Amino acid sequence: MYLITKNKIADYIGQHPEAQTAFLTWLKEYPYLESMFKQIESQPIAGMLTCCSGLGRGDYQIKYIFNPWLNTGYVVWLGTKEAHVEYERAALEKMKVKYPDLKVTTVKFEVPGPGRKTNAAKGKPVNLRDVLLGKAPKIFPPEIEDHVVSALDLKTKAEYEKALNRAIAIFDARPGTPEFDELTLVLPLIRHYEASNIELPRLALLDVIKLKMKELELLPSYLTKVIGSEEDVNLFLAGKNALSNKTLRALCNKLYIRIPLNDNSLIK
Repeated sequence: MYLITKNKIADYIGQHPEAQTAFLTWLKEYPYLESMFKQIESQPIAGMLTCCSGLGRGDYQIKYIFNPWLNTGYVVWLGTKEAHVEYERAALEKMKVKYPDLKVTTVKFEVPGPGRKTNAAKGKPVNLRDVLLGKAPKIFPPEIEDHVVSALDLKTKAEYEKALNRAIAIFDARPGTPEFDELTLVLPLIRHYEASNIELPRLALLDVIKLKMKELELLPSYLTKVIGSEEDVNLFLAGKNALSNKTLRALCNKLYIRIPLNDNSLIK
C-alpha cells in the first residue's frame, strides 16, 4: 500500500521532535497493515475507507483516507490523542450545523482476544505471532513501479502542492470515471516527488525498540531470553552492544515490531 502527503508527517515531527520515532515507525509499518484494506472476493469494494490509527500504545494518532481501488491513502490529520478528541468534537459540531437532524449512534463490537486475528478469506483464526514469525500468510506491500523521467514530473514545491490538492479533491473517484483516470496519472508523480524531495529524519531500530518497551511498560529483563544477560541487554539499550540480524529479528518478533529489517537506514 502507498501513502502520500508525507509532507504532513515531516512538518509535524519537525515541530514536535518528541513524536519523531512514533510517526516514523508507523510510516515504516504502513505498507504492512493487515488485510482490512484487501478486497475480499465475497465482499466487493463498497467505497472509500476513513481510518484512524493509534500509534501503538503511545500518545499519538493519525487519521487518513484510503482509496482501495488505487491502494493509496493520504493523511487527513495527525497529532496527540488529546488533540484528536478536540478535532473530532469540532468536526461533529460543524456536521450538526450543516445537518441539524444529525443523530450520533455509538456502535460496540467485540475485538478478538490478544494475539488473534481472523483470516477473512478462509474464516479461520490466525495468530499474530505466527504471522510475525513467518508461520502464517503475510500481507506484503506492493512493489513500487520504476519511475520513468518525463516532462510531467513535478519540479517545484508549488507544482507538488497543486497536484496534491487536486488529487485530494478527486480522491474518492471510482474506476471508469475521468477523475479516476486522472488520479492514476497524478499519484505516481506525487509519490516520486515525495520520495525525491521530502526529507524525513533517520529512524534507528534501537529507538523503535525503546519506544515499544516504553509503550508496553517492559523492563530490560524481558529481553534477556533473546539477547542474553541483563548486562548484555543494558549494553544494547545504551547503544554499546551490536546484535546480529538474527537476534534483531527475534527481538522484533518479541516486541511485535513490523518493519523491514533489510532497510539499512534503520541501523546506526
